[in-house]
Amino acid sequence: MIYPEQRTVRVFDPSGASRLLRAQERLEVDWLPGFSVCVAEFFEGL
Repeated sequence: MIYPEQRTVRVFDPSGASRLLRAQERLEVDWLPGFSVCVAEFFEGL
């Protein structure tokens, strides 16, 4: 889930566990090998 006002992203894994990432953090998950993005990129242009 993406929260533009707070510039945060909540990431859920297949087990249902979640974690909240802030704009300065990178989104990298074991279950999507090779995927890596800075959370701030989701909010560029807003």
